[in-house]
Amino acid sequence: MKIQQFLTRDFSPDQHRRFWIWAGHVYFGLMLLLSLVYYRERMLCFDTANYAFQLIVNQGFYTGHGRFLTYATQVLPLLAVKAGLSLKAVLMIYSASFVLFFYSAYLILVYGLRNIRAGIFLALSICLTVRYKFYGPVGEIVLSMALLALLAGWVTREKERFPMPVWADTLIAMGLAALLLVGHPFIGVSAMVFLGFDLCYRRRWLHPEAWVLIGWTLAAFAFKFKVVQENPYESARSAPLEDIWEVINNWGDYYVTNRVNWFFETEYALPFAVFAALLIWLVFLDRGFTALYTFLSFCGILLLVVVLHVYLDSPIYIMLDGYLAHLGLVWSLPVAFFLLPKRKMAYAGIVAALLLFGLDRMKNRHRYFEKRLDQMEAIFEQHPDNRKLMAHMRDFDWNTWWLPWASGVETLLLTSLDGPEHSATLYFEDWGENWDKKIADPKLFLSVQFAPTSVPASRLPKRYFQLPQVPYVRIDLKK
Repeated sequence: MKIQQFLTRDFSPDQHRRFWIWAGHVYFGLMLLLSLVYYRERMLCFDTANYAFQLIVNQGFYTGHGRFLTYATQVLPLLAVKAGLSLKAVLMIYSASFVLFFYSAYLILVYGLRNIRAGIFLALSICLTVRYKFYGPVGEIVLSMALLALLAGWVTREKERFPMPVWADTLIAMGLAALLLVGHPFIGVSAMVFLGFDLCYRRRWLHPEAWVLIGWTLAAFAFKFKVVQENPYESARSAPLEDIWEVINNWGDYYVTNRVNWFFETEYALPFAVFAALLIWLVFLDRGFTALYTFLSFCGILLLVVVLHVYLDSPIYIMLDGYLAHLGLVWSLPVAFFLLPKRKMAYAGIVAALLLFGLDRMKNRHRYFEKRLDQMEAIFEQHPDNRKLMAHMRDFDWNTWWLPWASGVETLLLTSLDGPEHSATLYFEDWGENWDKKIADPKLFLSVQFAPTSVPASRLPKRYFQLPQVPYVRIDLKK
């Protein structure tokens, strides 16, 4: 009986506010701790390894596709490089900077805008469905969620705390919406989902400023989509959208749908169950249209994620997981803006359980990345007399290593953690490449497959990397 009384007890408004402010601090504090404990797993794989390598070599900001949002996470590691800190310190600071970026947005929301719901919305968006992408933190597709949370925080704040004319309020909201353009293009979809949810949930049908903001955001991202299509990478990523009806008609035939089902069965069962229960609750509260809109938004984003990943034919999750993060963003809407304001302790327990559940699942995914790094180290242990190795793509294990393109810099960073005198590198010769005539050049350094000679060995800062001037040695990983 005492437990039942406790769960049905109401927080006072002040207790409720303090509880969620500190819950957010604890959440981001634990996330920061994970980023430091697993800094190797986060910083030495794929895009993040390449970004770290480029930052260290060039001692300047770096972004691969003109998404300048990532610059915000590079300030601290750049300062660390310029201060001459060790490679380990630089990578740990870089790993932490991604969490500090989200935490900074949280502080602005809860102390600047005094909007706790938006702060917890941000925390939930990160943790409900982010799993493997926690170990690929450089991806703007997740970083962009912080900017959307700022827009959500401004739109849903308590207006009496910031009295201003409607036109000024709308202009600031439009500015925050425009800020989303520096992030990943997909955030435009989630922004429209949020603005539609806010319109439905708060019944702002007769508020012209709400429609102005929706129109502005839609136009801005339509323009961005048109511009990014001129980029070969972006146009290739969006090309599958042309076959959307074929995907719908053959839904069960694609490998990616099998993998998405696996995510729901093993990773998303709890948050999806809470999401579904809240939609049913909304229906019983005569908020059926809001529930329907939110459910259709979930279905729409799920469809887009599947269509954009129809190329998958093996369990490579680093890209897929980032896009699936936006399902969690949709699920966070009714949790943060409908359930969270209710002051019963039982409801607070549900939301807190979701945060802890997400953190635990993110933590558990480190095992794959840890195993990947262990296998890299094992290769160099098998070739103790050679520090510049070359293997062929025919030996590449896709299921274990996922992606080969950044192995040259991944292994260089990994081996240099023990000191620059230990620097070594492994490059996978791609199909169609032939390095037979150049492999004997002792000054040759091969970094990433799409631009292998873009960083000459002479440019490697000796404080961090000291590759010997010796030829590459071909190895057979199948032996």
